[in-house]
Amino acid sequence: MVETPLATARFKAIATRPVVAPILCLLPGFLSMIDDALIAHLGFYRDPATLAAVPYFANLPDDLGDCDVFVVDPMLATGRSDSAANTMLEERGARNFTLVCSSASPEGVKTIQAQHPSVRIVTAAIDERLNDQGYIGQGLGDAGYRMFGSASSVAVGARVV
Repeated sequence: MVETPLATARFKAIATRPVVAPILCLLPGFLSMIDDALIAHLGFYRDPATLAAVPYFANLPDDLGDCDVFVVDPMLATGRSDSAANTMLEERGARNFTLVCSSASPEGVKTIQAQHPSVRIVTAAIDERLNDQGYIGQGLGDAGYRMFGSASSVAVGARVV
């Protein structure tokens, strides 16, 4: 039970210390709710030709077998980076996943359901479709572009000069 300004509220606590695996910017909001979560740092960029998720960084706890794991991503577009994140986390023993995103595409939801059927998806909205570049429609574009104003999603160390 928690006493709020309006009333006493009932809640369920997570039994074990959760792990949060952020993709871009949702980490501060998550930690404002669950401030003692372990953080699994993952980095991917989108190959502009194939739209494949290319990993460039991973710093994960050794054993995630008993952990509730929350993959947080601003947008579930193609689902490829989220699927790659889930695969990396599964390699460390993770079994109980929740994918949290602000918006999703039907294509991304379908990818996650096909490749990781036990993953629970929590989103505020499901958009109509992806565009030809693999971005969520209605002008949202790419979350990395929005956050960092970058002209390319290719990591600097991976660029061909």
